[in-house]
Amino acid sequence: HYILNCDSAQCGQLDTDIKCNRNPSCDWSDTATPPCYCAADAPLDIMFMIDESNSMRLDGFEKATNYTADMIRDGVSANSNIHIGKFSKAMKWAYQFWDPQGDLQVIEDAARNTPYQKQGNTRMLTALNYTIDSYKEWEQDPNYRGYSRLFVFITDGRPYPRNPPPAESPCPLVKKLHEVVGGNVIIVGLGRKWRLRDIECLIIPDYDYDNVDPSAVYDPARVIEVPDWNAAQFDAANIDAQAFLCPDAFSLKLTEISIDNYVFTSYHSRFVEYYNDGASELDLTLNSLRFDGFMTSDVFGVGAN
Repeated sequence: HYILNCDSAQCGQLDTDIKCNRNPSCDWSDTATPPCYCAADAPLDIMFMIDESNSMRLDGFEKATNYTADMIRDGVSANSNIHIGKFSKAMKWAYQFWDPQGDLQVIEDAARNTPYQKQGNTRMLTALNYTIDSYKEWEQDPNYRGYSRLFVFITDGRPYPRNPPPAESPCPLVKKLHEVVGGNVIIVGLGRKWRLRDIECLIIPDYDYDNVDPSAVYDPARVIEVPDWNAAQFDAANIDAQAFLCPDAFSLKLTEISIDNYVFTSYHSRFVEYYNDGASELDLTLNSLRFDGFMTSDVFGVGAN
């Protein structure tokens, strides 16, 4: 059984085959660029959402879609399911969850080749509505497997209109978005015109627009910036994104011990122990596990220890 760990792999920064192969979520190929790439056993359902508003312009949009394609090539498990949306005045897409999955080259090409069809303003609330609806529709697909989810929000601008309060601020829908994606969101800010304060709600844990906690702060690790739009910054941003795109998978070993002569009126005479023998520490308690009936986390009626 595989468990996702938040301390994920950044395969692209591993520069030798020895370092790469030492990481269970990475593989090495002399013909790949970079040669160390994601091969995680723990797939994700990933939504890439790319700004297609007027301010992106053709050059900026092509840089954003090539960056998305690079993330798919270098940082995504081949078993992941990928959706690529584009937002401005209207919602469009380059690839959807219910399109054929499994061939990353096809999805990478779809990202690189999607046309720029600018249609006005930065409609972030519309983008979140689309994302939530797409995940719900994906849940009804026969190929849906219930993988963990990740939302990658790529923008260069501010929610429309700029005069406060912006009707297209994403914040009113963040609570619902977090419920859908498990709070797993990263922001990729392009250029210098966007403002984190407009969208930091996306990466504030347990954010509630109707009951804002004034002491709550955003998670800075979930912000990736490309201020000058240059190749070196995009390369660095690609590696930073891998920390979320390529989760480490830990093998959980279970050992059942039977004691024939043990008698207790309320509990079966069997015990289960677990441990992690991976390279990284895994913070896990019995209460966080679900085994669909063959094991419970109750320990003699007083909870797990």
